[in-house]
Amino acid sequence: MKCISFFLVLLICSSVYPDTLKASDKSVSASDTHISAPISDSIYTSQHSEDLGNPDSSISEFFSDSSSDLPPDNNSSYHSTADTVQDTSASSLDSSADIQSISSDSGENVMAAENSPDLITPPVISPETSEGLNEDTLSLTGWHLGFGAGFSLGSLPVLKLWEKSLPLSLEDFGLEPQSFIRTDTSGDSLSFVDTSLLAFTEIEAPTIYNITFPLMVSIIRFRENDRFMSSLGFSHISRQQKTTVFSRDDTTGSRVDIRNKLRFYSLTIDLTYSRQIPPEYFSINKFDRTGFFIGCGVSPLVSVSTIYKTSSHFDRQNERMIDVEKSILENGSSFTCYGLSAFLKAGISTVRRLSARQSMEISVSWSLNKYDYFRYNGNKVLKKEINPGHEDNTKLSFLSNRLDVTFSLLRRLKHKQVK
Repeated sequence: MKCISFFLVLLICSSVYPDTLKASDKSVSASDTHISAPISDSIYTSQHSEDLGNPDSSISEFFSDSSSDLPPDNNSSYHSTADTVQDTSASSLDSSADIQSISSDSGENVMAAENSPDLITPPVISPETSEGLNEDTLSLTGWHLGFGAGFSLGSLPVLKLWEKSLPLSLEDFGLEPQSFIRTDTSGDSLSFVDTSLLAFTEIEAPTIYNITFPLMVSIIRFRENDRFMSSLGFSHISRQQKTTVFSRDDTTGSRVDIRNKLRFYSLTIDLTYSRQIPPEYFSINKFDRTGFFIGCGVSPLVSVSTIYKTSSHFDRQNERMIDVEKSILENGSSFTCYGLSAFLKAGISTVRRLSARQSMEISVSWSLNKYDYFRYNGNKVLKKEINPGHEDNTKLSFLSNRLDVTFSLLRRLKHKQVK
């Protein structure tokens, strides 16, 4: 009866749900013949553990059969997504490892640099020193105060005029060897100085070099390619001759020493303009800039002085030597006059920076000077007053060509660049 009842129920269900039973039958049949999901390696290995000959070929055949039966869309999507996730995770891990490595290396390098004894600390530059590193100082633009000295060579006709007036013999003093000689007419005893002949000699001759040593103070304005300079200068030159007149046979050293001296000095004011020479055309090694300059100036004060002095070395009771000294004084005198001059000059100068605020300048120039308007007690000075033997009664006036070499130390006054 139970069997009959079971078949009846089965018939009723098949008549009521015929499609459901067909689908279930197909599902069961599919599950018997195909695998609809991936099988793990452990299950497959256990099922084929008996195949010891070639396990790799069995696994390959299994996966080839499985892959041919599986739906292509779902499986390819599954495997590509998994591979992408694994690759991304691996890249993230590698990047993290690299970052940690770099961080650790950087930390070690920093610690090593801090603890290294050979670590070089950059020097601290003070504001005074740092001024030499900016563009303004490198170009030397700005205002400078200069102090200079040098020497000047060249003609100076007034020196030649004075040299012609110097004594060279006894006749220039109005004397002769027998001048003021004494004879024994009174019965008094006479010394050798009274009866011996007079003599003349030159102890020191004047130098032949016309060298002056000027000093100057300058205000200089450097610009990018040129320069303006105003200077106040002083120059001086002197020459001297020493001679003596003495009794030739006198052993006591009775004599009269004569000193002739000429002094020439001038105070000058000048203004010069300099243009920088491009380095590609002309430059001097280790100097920052070189330029050609021209200038003009005046000398508001020029002085010419002749000094004529005697020094006696004899007994003041000796009348002959007293008369000799008077004759020497009568044939010479001291004289001083003042005049003016104007000049033009041209030359080349070069500048080298020594520090942030100090520089050195060397200049070489040629100048043409005109000296005139000499006065003495309000009157014009004639050439014969410098040289009494001069026959021309013309006024004292002359030209002078000079070669000047000057060394100056410049001190920077302003730090702002001059535009």
